[in-house]
Amino acid sequence: MGGGDGRYGASSFTLIELLVLVSILLPALTAGRDQSRMVLCAARLSQIHKGCVGYGDDYQGRQPPRVVSPVPSGEPVYNERWNWRLVGLRYLPGDRVLRSPPGGWDYDSGFLYCPVGSVAVDGFPPFSSSYGRNRHLEESGGSIRLERVNNPSQKLFVGDSVGGRSGFTLGNSYGQVWEWGQDGAVGEWGGSVNGCHSGVRANFTFVDGHVGSYASFEKPSWFLTGYWKECPEDWDPDY
Repeated sequence: MGGGDGRYGASSFTLIELLVLVSILLPALTAGRDQSRMVLCAARLSQIHKGCVGYGDDYQGRQPPRVVSPVPSGEPVYNERWNWRLVGLRYLPGDRVLRSPPGGWDYDSGFLYCPVGSVAVDGFPPFSSSYGRNRHLEESGGSIRLERVNNPSQKLFVGDSVGGRSGFTLGNSYGQVWEWGQDGAVGEWGGSVNGCHSGVRANFTFVDGHVGSYASFEKPSWFLTGYWKECPEDWDPDY
């Protein structure tokens, strides 16, 4: 009886030790997983920047326009947006896939999705992206040339985004932001920076090509509606 009690006690103690060990290791494992996802996100943003530069090399230095309308003859309807044109025109890796409905050939790419970001699941690729582009890089007639941007190492280019409006409700799958808009007003293409990494951080690629990570407590105005008004030095290409 005593031996049985002793064996039971030893077994219980081992289980407690195991639970303590798990409680110690779990935060470290979670932190490691978050860090690996952040690194993967940064790599994808870097690839998007390279794709944009490659596009510019072939189009007189200009970046892909935010909207191509009407869609050029012979191209999939999905490729009218700046991000998916990079894939459709092969400036970003992607696979050719048949979509139905509405049917027709299109391209699919994991490079437009953050591993932990918010993604629209609606089968409509132009809006199904975790990343937004700085809308202030737009001008009448198309996107500006990156070489004319002042202080390129400080100007945000593409980064983690969430939300979006253009006659859609914020959070609606079709309103998934593909561009940071003006101030998020209804009827404008808007959205906000998404602190999806560890719940507070967002990754960005800058106009000069480097990638950085910022937390909401480091750049609070970036994570609010009207962010661009608070810090034009980070958004306005002419500043």
